[in-house]
Order: sequence, then C-alpha cells, then structure tokens
Amino acid sequence: MQSTMSARLSGLRLRLPTQLFSRSLLQRRPFTHTQRCPLKAHSVSSQEELRSTPAGSTEGEGVRFAELSPALHDALNAWGFTTPTDVQSSAIPALLESRGSDFLLASHTGSGKTLAYLLPLVQSLKEGEARGTATKPHRPRALVLGPTRELTDQILKVAKSLSHHAKFRSAGLSGGAGYRQQKVQLAQPLDVVVGTPQRILQHAEEGNLYYGDVETVVLDEADTMLDRGFGPEVRRVLAAVRGKPRPARCVLVSATVTRGVRTLMEAEFPGMLTVQGEGLHRGVAGARHAFQALEPGTDKMAALAALVAREAARGRRVMVFANTLASCRAAEHALAAAGLDTACYHGDMPAAARGESLRRFGGARTGAGVSPGAGAGGDARGEGGAGAGEREEDGAPAPPVLVCTDLAARGLDIPGRVDHVINFDFPLNPVDYLHRTGRTARAGSTGRITSLIAKGDRVLAARIEEALQRGLPLDGLSADRRVLPDHARPKPETLARRAKERLVAKHERRGRRGGARDEVRGGWKVRGGEPRAGEPRAGEPRAGPRAGSSEEGAGPKRYGGEGSGAPGKWKAPTGREPFATARGPSQQPKRGSGARARPGKTTGGGSRHASTKR
Repeated sequence: MQSTMSARLSGLRLRLPTQLFSRSLLQRRPFTHTQRCPLKAHSVSSQEELRSTPAGSTEGEGVRFAELSPALHDALNAWGFTTPTDVQSSAIPALLESRGSDFLLASHTGSGKTLAYLLPLVQSLKEGEARGTATKPHRPRALVLGPTRELTDQILKVAKSLSHHAKFRSAGLSGGAGYRQQKVQLAQPLDVVVGTPQRILQHAEEGNLYYGDVETVVLDEADTMLDRGFGPEVRRVLAAVRGKPRPARCVLVSATVTRGVRTLMEAEFPGMLTVQGEGLHRGVAGARHAFQALEPGTDKMAALAALVAREAARGRRVMVFANTLASCRAAEHALAAAGLDTACYHGDMPAAARGESLRRFGGARTGAGVSPGAGAGGDARGEGGAGAGEREEDGAPAPPVLVCTDLAARGLDIPGRVDHVINFDFPLNPVDYLHRTGRTARAGSTGRITSLIAKGDRVLAARIEEALQRGLPLDGLSADRRVLPDHARPKPETLARRAKERLVAKHERRGRRGGARDEVRGGWKVRGGEPRAGEPRAGEPRAGPRAGSSEEGAGPKRYGGEGSGAPGKWKAPTGREPFATARGPSQQPKRGSGARARPGKTTGGGSRHASTKR
C-alpha cells in the first residue's frame, strides 16, 4: 500500500500519495537535467556572407561599451552595469557600424536584448542631434513595437531610465491607457515612441502621429508580431516607414526564430543581417529540467497541489503555466481550495488586473528589487533576489503562486526572481516550452522547471528531454511520431546510398518473369514464404505434372481427370455444365469475356445455356 504524506495549509489537511509520478520518459530513473553552459560567442551574418564578431574576447571591462556616449555610460554606471552580455557585445557595435542595414537579434530569453537595441538606438539619435536634427511634435524618430501592453510598458520604463542621463523624450502608446493623454504627449516634441501596432495605427489615422521622420523601427518579439495575428497591422506600419524616400531600417528582436518565421523574415527583409547566439533554441542556462510522467489514474490537480505545497513551504516564488483559459482557472481554483495564496494572469483579465497580479507576485519579497536595466537589459552578474531554494526573509509576506497562460511567457521580465516554473499543461510545441522556461534562470541566475507529463504529451516531452540531454536545439522537434527529430533523420549521403541500392536491385530484376525474377533473391517465392511441397525451386526441371493441373490424370473430373471415369480423355459436356459449348477445355471462354449464362435466358438454339456472343 502506498505511503501518504500530509500537508497542512491554512487549517486544511491534504493527503496525497507520494508515488504520484512514474520515472523518466527516457530512462528508468528520475531525470533532472541541468544546463550550466553559458553562451560562448555570437556571430553576425547575412544571407550572402558570414561576418564573424569576436564576441568571446575579453580585452577589458566595458570594452564593448566604448562606442557609447558618456551620457549612456553614466546611465549604465548608475545601475552598476559595466560588463555587457554576450548578445550586447555583438549587437551594439554591429548596429552602430551598419546603420543602413536591417538586423535580426536572436538570443535566448533573459540575455539582455532590450538594452542591446536601445543603447545603439539612443546613440544614433544623439549623434543626429549633434548634426542639427531637431525633435518635432507628432514626428518621432524611432518606433518600438511590442505585442502586449505589459511588454511595451516594460520597454518604456527602460527607455525612461536611459533618458534621465541621455536627455531624450519618449512616450508610450498602447491599448488600455488614456487616449487623450497619449494625444497630448504626441503634440509635444518626441524622439522615441513605444507602443502596440493597433494603437500606433489609430493615432496615425487620426493625424496625431506622422512617419516622415522615423529612422528606425524595432519589432520586439518579432516572431509573435509576424506570425500570430499581428501581421496586417505590422505590415501597414512597415509599408508606411519603408515606402518613404529615405526608408527606415528595421531591427527584429526575438528569443525564438522558427524555420517558417525565418523564411517570412527573409522574404520581407532581403539582405537582413543576423546577430544570433549559440544558445538559441536550447535549454535555459543554469536551469534544472524535471519531467514527471503521471501514472494512469493519477489526479493531476492533486499532483499539482502537492508539488506547489512543497515549494510554498520553502518560500519559493512559483509560476504555473496552463494551455487554456479554462485550465488556468481550474488550476487556480484547485490551489486556492488547498489553502495556497494565488494570483491569475490571462488574456480574459483587464490590463489593470493583470498588472496588479504581477505587482503582487513580484513585490512580496523584500530586497528583491532590480535596477531599471536589469530586467529588460539583463543583469550580467545575476544579482537581486534570493537564490533558488532560499526562504523568504523574516517578516516578509509569502509570495503568491502565479497561475497563468502563455500570455505571461513571452517578453515579460517578472519583477524580482522566479525560482520554479511548473508546466501544469505541457506546451503544445517546443517554442512555447522555451518561452515558458525562460521566465526563470534569467541573467545568469539559477532556477527549476518541472513538467507534468500526461499520456498525450509523452512523445514531445521525450524528444525535448533527449535534446536537453544532448545539448541540441529544440525548435525542430515535433509531437508527431512520424516526424523524426533532426538528429534522428538519415544523413543525405545515407539517403543517396539507399536510393542507389534500390535502383541497382530494380535493374537486376528487370526482364525476368515469375520464378526467374525471384531467383536473384535465392529461390522460388510464393505467398507462404517457402515453396509448396513437391514444388521445384527456380531453375529446376519439373519431375511431372503438378497436382491439380489439367495434364493427364491430374485434371478436374469434368475434363477426364482423376475420378471422371475416363482418365486422360476429354469428356463432353452434359448440359449441366456452366459453359454449354462443344469446345475443348483449352477453347473455353475466359472469365470476364461475357460468355457466362444469365439466369432465365436462352440462346438461339433454344437451350438454356450461356450465350457465346463475343
């Protein structure tokens, strides 16, 4: 009988079996994978040629910030941020060097991509002011587009922090905020506008915003912007800023770039340069991945409650992801019924309620604040917040459990630090897995990821687990059993060799018939596998008539065969035969020739026989 454990939560006694989970999907022992390999280097490449960037060099602290103005250095020093991350080391000099080229910045979550494009963007604006470019009302010089209000507010916060030292003006345009207030802001001189595509188009259509002076457009979370319903609005904005006499350049930023999205980007932006990290589409560095396969008949809600209860007792900050709105609500109700403090985050909530949930989740821990640039820019030192497994400080309120959908998986930098990410519903594709797990172990810190695996999730979960073990990218994996992962597919030379072998075998059998065709395979081949008893093999002479043949003594009874009364001789039809003709057995009509008699019909002779009409 399985042992049980007890968890007391706010006066509620919860008894759950300890053996809720089966063992690893790939191994017969519990599996946890820890990826601790940081990014080694980045490369800058185009479609035609590869331009290497010495991102791995360490010629001195802050050497990659040498191109920036003193005002931006002051902003970074105010945050205590002097050493750039790997993606910043490659992106900042590349963006400043090739100012007329479109770029794609692709790196894993939490690697500092926001500062990687904001710093050179502000640097270009300040250099333009030095050349005499004036800031005008209604005419921003840079646009930053994001898919959600939360992401655009986050980017705007970093831009405002930079503007305290670099002295430029920025404004946010997103849904849910006051439209009149945004209109007043646009009526003043502006340098940078951060917003969602729908609200920017709305202001442009009403004459509050003009694209004539826009020099740079940034698409943050570009894969979402181009592939998940934002395409028409984004293309309208791009058509306006790229159809000018002096087209604006585009900077696409994403943590994942699937093959389909990359093809779309290359078609929209020919000649686009790429800054891509080696850790792209791989597991989060410093994270421990655990895959817990649920045994048949296990209560999934009870399994989740038991797992979250252990983490809550240790004071850890936990995020629980669900695939659907209904599943998110059900999981939140189950945890609340178990006595746990919870907070929800999904698309059916008002923006203000979602913001309140984030504030509750990120503000519970004291002393966990981060600098304005650490969230979006990535704190290279990984400071801020207690370590994974550490308890809350004495007197600090316990953090609530944030139960959310994939709306919280992309682009958001959660205040403080997330210790544990739990996939209550396993993601439907590996890209969503990468975005969910990127909420923890950010900017060099550590974290834990636990996935509850139901029966229908085992194919994709096993492939992700194997890819993590082998350090392979996850973006090409599929939940379809018929689609093999890239590392399991035959190599092109193997496929060519197999095709050549099949062609040679086909030519060897050409021109042969019957048993002679099977002779190359080693003998007479019949449906049963082996030749029938007494049957000669291919190439051997026959010893006599086959059993059941129409030769002497072996034909059917009506043709004088065995038991017909006249062995070896032909027997005339008696009128009861199916073919009424005086022909011999070799002259009988073939089946399907139309010579079979139809019931109730007679031929010209008056006999009730089949017609011999051809």
